[in-house]
Amino acid sequence: MNNWIPGKKGDLNLEQKNLLLAIQEARHEWKQCSEYFDVVNEPALIDYAIYKEAAAKSRYIYLLMQARKMDIRVNGYEDALGEVDSD
Repeated sequence: MNNWIPGKKGDLNLEQKNLLLAIQEARHEWKQCSEYFDVVNEPALIDYAIYKEAAAKSRYIYLLMQARKMDIRVNGYEDALGEVDSD
């Protein structure tokens, strides 16, 4: 599991803990959508996979931005946000 900054995980309030959990879930969903896109071969399903992956990525980025606004830094996730900032 990643280390949460600042302080220890126990130092976070309920809202912050829920946000971090949502970030983990969103990252997992994005990864699953990406894997689905890699195996699908029906044209209609390819469009669906593209849409689903884009939506999962957008949710993940949104949650990372919310964490940044709350001054929560997440080791390992900030790199992903930095890549999006440069797009």
